Amino acid sequence: AKDGQKSASYVSTFLASLDLFRYWPWSDMIDLAQEIEGMQVDTGMVLFRQGDLVDGVHVLQFGECRVERADAASSPPKRYGLQASVGAGDDGLPKLSVHRS
Repeated sequence: AKDGQKSASYVSTFLASLDLFRYWPWSDMIDLAQEIEGMQVDTGMVLFRQGDLVDGVHVLQFGECRVERADAASSPPKRYGLQASVGAGDDGLPKLSVHRS
């Protein structure tokens, strides 16, 4: 198998482990996996801000991220967030841990 095929198969298996994609047909999962672009980000990098137009979906495969939402109706604005960590689970697929902050 070519590297791209191995990669698409691995990504498809990973996506199938997520609730969002659980019921997708495998052929659709492979098609989606071939379109995914991987990226590594530095600590503190902002991927998007509240109110930005959506241009895709971000899936955390390994590492940690923080998602915050500002409540502009309060004075001063309150910030609500989630802290997510993803690491290897017992089956070799990523395992998600989420904490509210």
